[in-house]
Amino acid sequence: MRALFACAFSLLAAGCFTPDLGEGKVLCGTNSTCPPGYSCAVDGRCYSSGRDLGGAAVDFALCTKTGCDAQACGVISDSCGGTIDCGDNCATGTSCGGGGTPHLCGCPTSVSCGPKNCGTQPDGCGGAETCGGNCPSGQTCGGGNGANHMANVCNSGGACTPKVCMVNKDCGLISDGCSAAIDCGSCQTGKSCGADHMCH
Repeated sequence: MRALFACAFSLLAAGCFTPDLGEGKVLCGTNSTCPPGYSCAVDGRCYSSGRDLGGAAVDFALCTKTGCDAQACGVISDSCGGTIDCGDNCATGTSCGGGGTPHLCGCPTSVSCGPKNCGTQPDGCGGAETCGGNCPSGQTCGGGNGANHMANVCNSGGACTPKVCMVNKDCGLISDGCSAAIDCGSCQTGKSCGADHMCH
């Protein structure tokens, strides 16, 4: 048996015949390579060149690879059976897949004012929205103590003390906890602003 295997291997190495590897039984190698006579399909496996997979030919010899566009993020298909890493360089206020579409930078579900009735708050997409005008006499926006205090809600019981940006920690547009959305800017070199508006 060992001699038979050695003989078969030597014939293969000499190029005397092309082995039948089976369809999709072998994973594509580096740079989407496959053995002679096989091509790498979008599922990352090798198939006979030109074989039709549900109407889509898998011979990528003349394929033009796609690159990353401005909105792409994460690891995407290169349209030729391989993948390309587009990184995670989404703009502040957006995140990879945040708009509901995988591998695209998008805005998460926008924040609603709901019961809030004064001031401005971050809209969850890098901007601010107005939740209402001035409070009635005797009340302040975000005022109150303890459980009565709620940002962007008119209340009596003391004025609200707004928070300030923490350097190299907060970034983008955040709520000051009282009545306004404040811009904490960008992060220092080497860090990026996350979806939580904090430098990482």
